[in-house]
Amino acid sequence: MAHKDEAQPSGCGASAPQISPLNEAETAWIDMLVSQADQAGLMASPAALQDFLVAERTAWSSVAPEEREDPNPTVSMIGAALGQMLVNQCGLSWALVTDEYGTDAAVVGDTGQITLFPINAVAKRWTGQSQGDLADYVEGTHRAIERLRRAAATT
Repeated sequence: MAHKDEAQPSGCGASAPQISPLNEAETAWIDMLVSQADQAGLMASPAALQDFLVAERTAWSSVAPEEREDPNPTVSMIGAALGQMLVNQCGLSWALVTDEYGTDAAVVGDTGQITLFPINAVAKRWTGQSQGDLADYVEGTHRAIERLRRAAATT
């Protein structure tokens, strides 16, 4: 796993990540974030997520740095919604992944062949480390997973 913002299934990395199920508190946290996103209308589409991200980041950036609120709750909510979209569309599941970068909530599938970090993907877009559109992220991820699964089915 080279970067936690890749919209591609994992495969290579320094060492195999350790994947474990979310515990009860972690599951409740993800469920709460997804529920908040749903109530805000963000689960309607990846484009709705992208629009919300841009609007929130723009509003946050317009405030003087010393007066800004912590963006992490917003980033986590958008990231959880993004992850849940991938879970729903691609047959993935939430898990806790420990790798060379640390331990994070991720969506995984196909016995460790797919590992994605949607909250980190949103955080990188919030900070400007990545300019990618979330709708493109979902579409690209979906295509990459389909290619991986087709290739696995033919071997």
